[in-house]
This record gives sequence, C-alpha cells and structure tokens, in this order.
Amino acid sequence: MSLPVGGHGRSRAVSTAIVPQPRDDDISSLVDSLRLLACSTYASLSDALDDSTTLQQLRHKLKDDNDLHSSKGGFRRVGGHQVVLNLAENICSLYEQHGPVAETKRTLQHLGQVLGVLSASLEGHAGNQKFFRSGPVGDGWARLKVCLDRLLSNVVEGQSDDEGLEQLLGLLLAAATCEESTADLYTSLARANSGADAEEGGLSGFDTISIQNKIEAVLADGTELALPEFVVLQVHVWSKARDNLSAVTHHALPLGLTALVSGSRHNLVAAHLAGLSREILPLVFVDDLPLQQRRLWQNVSKLLYSEGASDLGEARQIFSNARSNPEAGQFLLDALKDSRRPSSVQFDLAHAGYSSVELSSLGRPFPPTDSAGYTLSIWARFDDFDQDAHTTLFGAFDSSQSCFVLIYLEKDTHHLILQTAIRGQRPSVRFKSVAFLPNKWYHIALVHKRPRTATSSKAYLFVDGEFAEQQKANYPSIPPSEKGQRLKVQGFLGTPQDLSPAQSGERCMSKWSLASAALIAEALSDDIVAVFFNLGPHYHGNFQDCLGSFQTYKASAALNLRNEMLHPGKEDNSELILAIRQKASDLIAEDRILLSISPATILDSDDRNHVDESQLVKSLSKLAAKNLMAYTRAGSNAVAVNGAIPAINDALTQESGVAMLMGEPTVAVPQPLEDAAWRLGGCAPIVLGLVAHATTTEDLALAVDILFETIRSSWRNSEVMERERGYDILAMLLRSKLTQSNDPSKPISLLPTAALDRPSLFLKLLDSILDFVGYDSHQKDQSVINNPLAYKVLLVDCNLWRCGPSAVRELYFEQFQTFAVTSVHSRFNLRRLARMRVLRRLLEALKSEPVTKTAMQSYADTFRILLPQAITAELLRSMALFITYAVNKRHVGY
Repeated sequence: MSLPVGGHGRSRAVSTAIVPQPRDDDISSLVDSLRLLACSTYASLSDALDDSTTLQQLRHKLKDDNDLHSSKGGFRRVGGHQVVLNLAENICSLYEQHGPVAETKRTLQHLGQVLGVLSASLEGHAGNQKFFRSGPVGDGWARLKVCLDRLLSNVVEGQSDDEGLEQLLGLLLAAATCEESTADLYTSLARANSGADAEEGGLSGFDTISIQNKIEAVLADGTELALPEFVVLQVHVWSKARDNLSAVTHHALPLGLTALVSGSRHNLVAAHLAGLSREILPLVFVDDLPLQQRRLWQNVSKLLYSEGASDLGEARQIFSNARSNPEAGQFLLDALKDSRRPSSVQFDLAHAGYSSVELSSLGRPFPPTDSAGYTLSIWARFDDFDQDAHTTLFGAFDSSQSCFVLIYLEKDTHHLILQTAIRGQRPSVRFKSVAFLPNKWYHIALVHKRPRTATSSKAYLFVDGEFAEQQKANYPSIPPSEKGQRLKVQGFLGTPQDLSPAQSGERCMSKWSLASAALIAEALSDDIVAVFFNLGPHYHGNFQDCLGSFQTYKASAALNLRNEMLHPGKEDNSELILAIRQKASDLIAEDRILLSISPATILDSDDRNHVDESQLVKSLSKLAAKNLMAYTRAGSNAVAVNGAIPAINDALTQESGVAMLMGEPTVAVPQPLEDAAWRLGGCAPIVLGLVAHATTTEDLALAVDILFETIRSSWRNSEVMERERGYDILAMLLRSKLTQSNDPSKPISLLPTAALDRPSLFLKLLDSILDFVGYDSHQKDQSVINNPLAYKVLLVDCNLWRCGPSAVRELYFEQFQTFAVTSVHSRFNLRRLARMRVLRRLLEALKSEPVTKTAMQSYADTFRILLPQAITAELLRSMALFITYAVNKRHVGY
C-alpha cells in the first residue's frame, strides 16, 4: 500500500494573469456579445437581455467545465468580470432612472442571470475571487453593493405587488450557495405565511419554528457557502429595506443565516472571513428592532464570534457598546466565552473522501536510533465518527514501507491503534483503556521507546496529561538504503487519498480537528507530557521558552499540585519545574523536533486571514518568495510551514519545511475577544473601565464577570493585571461603589435595580470572585486556590465581605473551611494561605473592623483551621499582643 505525498487535491486555481490565450476564444466571443448589448435605455437593455441567451451559455460553460484554467481563468483573462459588473450597474442604474415599477420582476430576473454568471466564475477559483476583490476592476463587492442600493428604491416601491425584496434576497442566496434551488426560499416562505399576523413586529413561537424547519429543509447540512460575500450583501439589503419587508422575511433571513453558518465549520469560517459579523453587528442592538428579531440576529452573531472579531474596530465597538448597554454587556460576556475556540485544521472526509496535511520528507532520520525513542503529541477533537471507517490521525513511511507507522482510532470501539508494520507478527497494538468521545478536546501523547538489550520495545499512551496504558509494540524498522542513502520518510496527519475509505463508493462522514501536532525524536517523560497538556490547545510553538509564561492560573496550579505530589522534597529539581521556570530548550532541543504543525503557520492565497502573504513575501528571500508563490498557486488549498525548521525563510526552501494541505481541510484561526482587548489597550484599562463606568448593581455585576472572563484563559491578560496592579484597582473600585456614604450631598455611586438589590449584589460579586480564584461551588472537594494574588487582594485584604450582609459573611468564612479542610487539595491550599499571612490580616480586622458576636464564632473557627499550618513565633507574638489588647478594660466589647 503506497501513500504518495502530494497526491491529487481538489483544484483551486490561483492566478492573476490577465493576458488572453488562444484557448480563450470561445469564452471571449460570449463576453464580447455582452459588451455589444444595447444599453442606452432601460427598454432597449431589457429587450436585448430577453432576446439573448449569452448569459445562460456563459453560466453553463463556467459551471460545466472542470478545467478551471480553461473556462474560469479564461473568463478573467478576457475581462469578463468587468463586463458583468458593468452590465449589472447598467441594469440597476437604468431601472432606477427610467424603469417602471411594474417591471420589478423582469429586472430582477435579468439581474439574477448576471449574478449567476458572476457566481459561476468565482466558485472554487481563489484567483478569480482575489481578482474580483482587489484586481483592476477595483473592489467588485463594493461596486455591487452600490449597484444594489440604486435598485432598492424602485424594488421597495413595487414590493406590495410582486415580493421584489424576497426575490432579490433569494437571488443573492442562490449566488452565495451556487445552487439555483435556493432562489425561491424567501418568496415561498412569504407566500406560505402571507396571512400570518405580526405581533410587536414578530411572529408567534409556533410560526417561527415552522419557518425554521422549512429553511433547514432547504439549506440541508450539505449546503456549502461557496461565496459568503453574497450573504453579506443579503444583510445589507435587509438592513436598508427592513421597514418594507414582511414579518416572515424579518425572521427568515437571520434564521437562514443561522442554518447556513451552523451547517459546517467551513461555512462558519468563510462567513467570518467575508466580514459577515461586521455587517450584522449594527443590527444586534438597534433600538427600533423588536426584541425577538434582535435575539435572532444575536444568535447569528454568537456563532460568528466563536471565530472572534474580524478586526480591532469591530472589537472596539463591542466593548464600547457594553459600557452603556446592559444587553450589549451580556452579549460581550457570551461572546468572550464562545470566542475561545482553539485554532484548528478540520479534516472533513464528507467532501472529497480524504483530507490531510502531507509532508514529503521529515528531513531527519526516523525512527531515531540515537535516543530512547520518539514522542507524538497531538491536540485533537473528534467532531464526528463514521461507524464504517477508522479515523486516521498520523502516519509515517518510506517508499518501500519498511519503515511504517500508522496511528488511528478503531471504527467500532474508538480505541487508539498503533501499527508499526504492514505484515509480520503483531504488527499493531490496541490501547483499550480509553474510548475517545466526540466533541471534546483531547491531548494525546504516544511515547514509543526503542528496545534495549534486556527489554523489548514499549509504547506508552498518555491522555490529557495522565498515563493511560502501556503496550509492547514493535519499534518501526529503519528505512533501507538506496544508492548509499537511506530512503526518506514521509509523514501525514489526517487521511490521505490512498487511505480514503470513500474508495469503496460509500460516503465517509468522519470529521476531526487538529489544534497542533509535534513529532519529537526523544522519549519524553511523564512530567513533560503533563506540561504539554497544561499548555492547552491554544499553544503553538516549539517548547523552547520558559513554558510557565504561557500557562493560565488554573494550569499553573495543576502543575504545582502534580509536582508536590510526585516529587516531595525535590520539587525544585524536577523536569516539570525546569520546563516551566527555566528554558524548556534545556530538556527538548529544537533540532530533535521532526514535525511541528499548527494552524497559525498555514499559508494560502487569501490575504484576509491570519497571515497576509502579500506582506510576508516582502520579507523573504527571492527563492523562498518564489517557492511560496508556487506552492499557493499549485492547485492545493494551502501549505503548512513545518515549525521544526524555526526560520520561515529556511522552511520555504527545504523539502522538509513545507507540508501540503490536500482535500481542502478547513483552517480556522480565531481571534478571541480577550486577545482583542489586550491589543486595543493592554486589557486592564478596557475591562477596568467597564467596572468604573457601571452605574447600577446589574451593570457592576456584569462588568466584573466580563473582567474575569477576559483574564481567566489568557496568560497575556493575566500578566498585565499583575504588572499593572489591576487587582488592587479593582478592589478600590468595588470599595468605592459598594460603600455607602453618610454624606447626603454626595451622589449615590450605584443604583439598585429590581432584579438585583445591594445585598444580592454583594453575594453575586463574592461568588464571581471565588469562582475566579478556584472555588468550585459544585464540587467543593476539588477547590484549588489557583490565583493567590487575586485571592489575597480581593478577599484577604478587602474588608467588604467581612463587613457585608450576613449571607456574604457566612460564605466568606465558609470558603476558608472549603479550601483548608473539605478540598482534597487542602495541603496545597493551606500552604498558599500561610504564605498570604491570612491570620495576621484577620487579627488586624478584629482590631479595626466592627465585629458582631455571631461573626466572632466564624473568626474563631477560621483560626482553628489555619493556625496549625501557619504557626510561627511572629504570629504567636501578634496573637499575644491582640489578646492583651482585647482584654484591656477599654476594649471590653471584644
């Protein structure tokens, strides 16, 4: 079974040449026919279009010709896009000036034919799409938007008779999906629900569900959003003409977009890249839209914001709206949670039957013979399993297949299989301890140790940083030599075409996502594997830095717990601590990394995504730039730079430096809103500003939740809050807003609302702070103090909770009991509490703060819990001084 790397991918031509070629004669004659159409008046142009079949012929030729360079490339070379745009502009401008309102349907039919040709010329052709977006025709989409604006006034005027707006929205949908069958979606819905009564601008829940079901029946899972720019135009038309739309269409468009965008990861990424979220954002909080419609638009936006904000201007608008609009604040909080999806490459076999990242050579000897073995580390999420096909994760082989490694999940059991030979005794082993589940991110590490004199080869499986199982597994054979040189070893991730289960004729529905993968020519220890896991799926790199800098508070606490448990008395000398506190390059040399693939290093022909290749080329050498242009125009979807070669210039000039993406895997590199906050203003001023501007109890609770959500999973934002003393500023802001002044001349800093009074606000804020620092209200025995700085500043040093309502005081002192006694990690928590000098602070509180008799019992219980672990001569001296102070006759109240 040979697995040739660089096999046949779905062709996506990329070219900007505009010089006509001899083979373009047929399509040139059709384009010339359009140029010669009479367009002096509306009537003459309409009659000419009625009599001509040129548009239909053009569309069929573009759709039916599988050779993209022949038909679609020829259409660009002969100036077809300019002609089609001019024709669309003539139709719209002449109709605006002279067209009778009664001719709306006829005009839209002609425009639909023009859009059909344009859609067919752009579908699947990245070169044409880029040319239309930024070529000599200018920004074609901007021109088309202006064209539609001209058309709208007359269409709106004739709306009552012929459902012109619904027809226009349908034409744009058909152009976006490249499926004519979707063109009648909105007109058929409008006719079927023409008698529906609108209530406050919306339909009843039953009717909305009925419309949603009809839309989902038309826009089935297989509907591909081929040209998402057309749905951006849809939203633009809807926004311009929403006062004239039927109640059904008001709901149908956001429901349709939801169905399209949620249909596949490809559709979601494509819509986000086209700027759909930017177009929808003004509709999400507009005051003159009914609440039900705003909710529908918010649902679409939340799906799109799982990919983050499309640019900083959009992110700034969201944070700005959250200052003055509680609804916008709640939307921001939800979007922050949703936009944390890791960057990924999704291998979806339903489309082409195969999908992979293929590297023609690992560049270094494999399997390694100068070390204890090798390690494969993968972050993977299994989106869908196919019960009739295995899920292939990784493979490496030479052309003779003497060296052979294949790692996959078994189709029935979802157990991991390691295969190290094509034939022979026990060519594969099964790890039965873990059955992988769908829709969950897993860190999978396989450490394969080569045999020694007295021991056989063993493979160790680690899942989510924990040892799962070991098996005796044959070590891969060394590749044979040919003409004095060893055969090169190729590698792949995903399912190459030669392993495609679709070869049997059945459609395969297997789908999984890769966040990162690394193949290292060392058998790594369990401590290093645990560090890899706690870095999380967002980390992309070669593990050469001080890795503790890239960890969240939760991950850091987990590793410190592990270190204290496994290395008592030797905590400072473990590999784990060396990796997170010193340079991990001392443990993992960069030249031992054979393969390092991440979505952030993928390059393609689209300059709008995470990498602008047009700017990157300027910093490359001539050879590297030439290779990059050749790679991205070779008919492949994209290329992934092998991070094992750290300099991109070197990678692009070496055989082992670039892997090809075959079968069009979907590449998604979200830009989380928490990162946008850091880029906008260093995070702290942005989120602390929300707290400072809060004027009601609900606003304050929401602002604090947004602040914590922005910090929780971002090591950058956590670092900023520590460096800029953000927690001290937050404590000061809370104190100023929650402390009521006795001076009647001073304005009230915080207005209570019906949904959240002041006592409830105290409890809500304390809950949020405790959750942020590691208190688990659902599983109290798993509570860990993961952010000691925030804990000390916001809980220990802050007197708000000790002097607050009784329910707040009870929770405040109860959390000491939870962390120090109830939690299974109580020893770890107690050491952190002792370092914070909690008892000294409580002694000071007893001296300076009002303490009731009921609260005194809570103080005493806390001292009984914490004192045995924190007892020092200094603390005993302080307690003795306090007792002397308390029994003094002048302080008999204590």
